[in-house]
Amino acid sequence: MIHQLKENEYKSVRSLYRNLRFNLVVDSALDGTTPAWVFVDHKDKPQTAAMWNKQDALLLAGYAGNDELLESFDSVKAGAQAASTALAPNKPIAFKNFRLER
Repeated sequence: MIHQLKENEYKSVRSLYRNLRFNLVVDSALDGTTPAWVFVDHKDKPQTAAMWNKQDALLLAGYAGNDELLESFDSVKAGAQAASTALAPNKPIAFKNFRLER
């Protein structure tokens, strides 16, 4: 099951994104400066997270072997595409096929 975090819960995934901090959107989104949606596998102790900054960055972090979250991610992609189209009808985001290494 996938859970969307509230902004005050973003701190629970900071450690998952430690290796992606070179991307400026990570700290900015987790600090609440950049609007973002964050989704996790378990709200109480997340092992896998997906962060979308509602523009052009969609970052997955944590355990890549979480099949349940990756399957749920299809609905996140669909929602992100719909929201992007609604916000900028002339510039919808496009997801390319990707594979996570396990």
